[in-house]
Amino acid sequence: MRPIKGEIFDIQRFSIHDGPGIRTVVFLKGCSLHCPWCCNPEGISYESELAYYPQRCFDCGECILICPQKAITRSFKEDGVSIDREKCNNCGACVPFCSSKALTLIGEEISIGQVMKEVKKDAVFYRVSGGGLTLSGGEPLEQIDFTEALLSVAKQDGINTAVETCGYTSSENFRRVLKNVDYLLYDIKHTDSKKHKDFTGKDNKLILENIKLAVQICPSVTARVPYIPGFNDSEKEILEIADFLSSISVASLHILPYHNLGSSKYKSLGKTYQMASTKSVERKKVQRIKRVIEEKYPIKVRVGG
Repeated sequence: MRPIKGEIFDIQRFSIHDGPGIRTVVFLKGCSLHCPWCCNPEGISYESELAYYPQRCFDCGECILICPQKAITRSFKEDGVSIDREKCNNCGACVPFCSSKALTLIGEEISIGQVMKEVKKDAVFYRVSGGGLTLSGGEPLEQIDFTEALLSVAKQDGINTAVETCGYTSSENFRRVLKNVDYLLYDIKHTDSKKHKDFTGKDNKLILENIKLAVQICPSVTARVPYIPGFNDSEKEILEIADFLSSISVASLHILPYHNLGSSKYKSLGKTYQMASTKSVERKKVQRIKRVIEEKYPIKVRVGG
């Protein structure tokens, strides 16, 4: 039987914001939602992507000579090169010739064994802190076979498991994953289906139904709400989310205020960051929402992380 492999874009060790304790986070590529505020745009596409960091470029011209698609030319606007994204097919032929690492191919096919080799390096820290493995993305449920198998192996090895998800998948697929999940971080962006679809490209029917399923199966479920100006930052909208969560007995909520820290990633991938003019959320506004929710509902609220 051919080994199951997955497409990832990063493995991050010693994380303390993606579940309890010290954790190793594996970021999987591919997501069916297209949220304009996404801080991991390199996780949206299912395929590997060429990233360019002009501040690293030595302007040696090697990539121009080697590119089989003739997609790379000298930049007339600034030092370094320009990439014609219409011509570039993300083949990565230029990457080995870029000694400054200004060109990088984001995305790697990897086996479960390779992932677990990295994860087990910090097993002692998991035992001491109550941490473990977290799957993130992108959206881990988009690579369902790989995600299911990886979580199963981790559990067999006695490693605590967590998944960060938007919940947009079939209930059948969701059940396959939940049976090996100790801690679920579940995004709830809005209760209004139309507004959800207008901003993310998908409605929220599956998302709202699946979190009900998660509460029944998973030992620990924490809802996470990205607090986005112009999308869900009114008190009414946030309280509607809190009311829904309370009705299905979700007792833990993380509010994640909008920030633009991922905006530079869009430029490196040749993409447009649609929220460039959006300002970060005032912390006092979020803190007030936190107080209102905790006064009104039996929900413990954390801001950030």
